[in-house]
Formats: sequence, structure tokens, C-alpha cells
Amino acid sequence: MAAEYVHGTDASIKRDGWYAQAGYFVLPKLQLLAKYDTYDPNKVITTDRSTIYIGGINYVFNSWTRLSVDYLDKREEVTQIKNNIIEAQLQIAF
Repeated sequence: MAAEYVHGTDASIKRDGWYAQAGYFVLPKLQLLAKYDTYDPNKVITTDRSTIYIGGINYVFNSWTRLSVDYLDKREEVTQIKNNIIEAQLQIAF
């Protein structure tokens, strides 16, 4: 489990966001993941916050190889853009 809060100010622009994520091994080599991520690039503008819901699965082949597949459901506050993502990543350490 992990979480983080970010806050910043550039001149008069205030930004903030946070995320929380968790993973659980349902089988010795199969991990399910969930993440909630939200970011507001300008606290004065009330319609620019974005939120991403992420669900994923990791398959661990061995100590140096892992396959990750994630689905990202991205939501904007006012104008919803069809920009959801399915991503896959193979990680090999050597």
C-alpha cells in the first residue's frame, strides 16, 4: 500500500493532488492492483481537476521478470474526453 499528497505554488497558482494504491497477491505469482489518483493544476479554476481510476494485474514469472497490465479510466470535471488507456509492460531486470 502506498499514498502520497502533493502541493505546490507558482506565483499565484496553487496546485494539489494525491493518490492511494494497494496491491494484493491472490496467488503466489498473481497480484491485483487498484489505484485512485486525482490532481488539480489550478485551485482557483474549479473545472480543471482530473481523476484516474486504475485497476491492474501483475504476473511475476521469477525474481527478474514481471508482466503488468493496467486499465486507466480517466475522468475530467467538465468535458469528458475519451482517453482511457489499456497498457501492458514487460519488465526484465539484468
